[in-house]
Amino acid sequence: AMVAAIAEIAALGCRFLVAGRLVKMDQEKELFLTLDDILATSALPPSLRGMFIGLTSDEFRVDLSSTQIRAQMAAQAAQAAAQEAEAAVRGEHRGHARGTAH
Repeated sequence: AMVAAIAEIAALGCRFLVAGRLVKMDQEKELFLTLDDILATSALPPSLRGMFIGLTSDEFRVDLSSTQIRAQMAAQAAQAAAQEAEAAVRGEHRGHARGTAH
């Protein structure tokens, strides 16, 4: 069923862009698997393998989980918001001081 579905997708002219993935093998060992690693053990017919385009680890690899990336982005957003709030307070304070000096 899977091969038939992929063949149908191929017939429509579609292709798949495949990035590698860091896989935890056990508590101490991690392995970065690429498209070539997956295809080496795949039952996918050779006639369909050409529709998969693999990205190399140099083109794509970032050893951060999506949870870590979201946490970093949230921290950066919070820092930017704090800086904007500080700037707004300083701007209001200066404006107020000028207003009372006249």
